Amino acid sequence: MLKLLTTVYGILTTIALALGLVVALVFLAALIAGDGDWAILAGDIMIWGIVLAAIAMAGGMIYIYATGSHSLMMESPSKKREKEQD
Repeated sequence: MLKLLTTVYGILTTIALALGLVVALVFLAALIAGDGDWAILAGDIMIWGIVLAAIAMAGGMIYIYATGSHSLMMESPSKKREKEQD
């Protein structure tokens, strides 16, 4: 289950990041061409990127809840060794 969550998180985050790049390029093309329709298209693409990023974030939060720890959590070295021994 946790492996599935990390895989889904990684895929959705990568897609959202790629959509951000696409939006930047479309906005640049709209700026160069002076066409407002391209900017509207970029805005529509951005909405989908935001939705995907929010879904990925929810998956990441479920992962944190399921594991009981996160990357900013501080542990004493002795507790870390105990977890590694288990």
